Amino acid sequence: MPAKKSAQSASRGASARKSAARQAAKLPRSTPNANAPKAPKAPNVDASGGALPPASPRKNPPKPGTSGLKKSSPKDKLRAKAVEKEFGKGIRRSAELSGRKPATWREAERREAREIVLNKIGSGAVQRATTRTWEEWLLTLDEDGMKGKPHRDVVAHLATVHKLPSWWCQMVCVGYEQAHGQRLVHEKPGGFEISVSRSLEASASDVFRAFNDPARRSWSVVRDFVVRTTIAPRSLRLGMPDETLVTVAIERKGNTRCTVSVQHSKLPDAAAAEQAKAMWRDALAQLAEMLAE
Repeated sequence: MPAKKSAQSASRGASARKSAARQAAKLPRSTPNANAPKAPKAPNVDASGGALPPASPRKNPPKPGTSGLKKSSPKDKLRAKAVEKEFGKGIRRSAELSGRKPATWREAERREAREIVLNKIGSGAVQRATTRTWEEWLLTLDEDGMKGKPHRDVVAHLATVHKLPSWWCQMVCVGYEQAHGQRLVHEKPGGFEISVSRSLEASASDVFRAFNDPARRSWSVVRDFVVRTTIAPRSLRLGMPDETLVTVAIERKGNTRCTVSVQHSKLPDAAAAEQAKAMWRDALAQLAEMLAE
C-alpha cells in the first residue's frame, strides 16, 4: 500500500507540472518598453583607470559600397599601362602584389625623382649597397684626394679604407671617374665595351649553330669572324676582323626560347662603341627573324 500511494503522488506531481507549462505557453511574451530609460554606457577607460577622450569622427568617411582605400593616381595608371604593354598582365599583377616593380616602372620613377645615375646605377641602389649615395661618394673621394688618381689606386683605396666588396669597388670607382670626366660611357681599362641582349623564340642549340656554323651566318653583317672557344650550347668567344673580341652567352628559357647576350670589348673609342651597339641590335633582330621562319 505505501508503494501504491507514492506512485500515485508522483503521477499527480508530473501532471501538475505539465498543466503549469501549458498555462505558461498560453501567456503573451513580455516586450521591452521603448519609453523605459536606457542604462548609461560605461565610460572609456585606459589600463590605469583614467578616462579616455572621446573618439573624433572620421573626416572623410567612405561612401556606401566602397572600401575606403585610396584611388590610384593618373601617373600610377599610366605606369601600370606601360608595364602591362611591355611585360603583359601577369607581370603587372605580380608586380603590384609583391611590390617589386619591373625595370620600366623603376626607370620612370627614377626620372621623376631626377636621381643621379652613374655607371648605369642609381643613387638609391648605391646607398642600399654601400650606405652612401653618389653625392656622398663624390664628396668623400674628393676629400680623400682621389681626384685624378689612376683607376687601380682608387679601387685599392675603396677596398682598404672604406671596406667595400671588390665588385662595388669597381662600380663606385667607375662612377666616380665618369662624374669627373676621366672615363666615358662604355669605357673600360682595356678599351670601350658594349653589351646587347635579346630574347629569341628558338632553342639554345639553334642559336648556338647560327653563330658557330659559317653557312648559317646570313643574319650577321660581319660573317668572317673566328670562333675561338665554345661551350655548346651555352657560350662562344669570337675574334672579329678588327681584332676586337665578342663573347656570346646563351641562356636557355625552355625548349623553344632563350636569351642571347653579346658583349663586344676592346673597341677603340666611344663612336665605335655606339656603332657596334647598333650593329648588334640589328643583327640580333635579323637572327630572330631567320629562326622564326
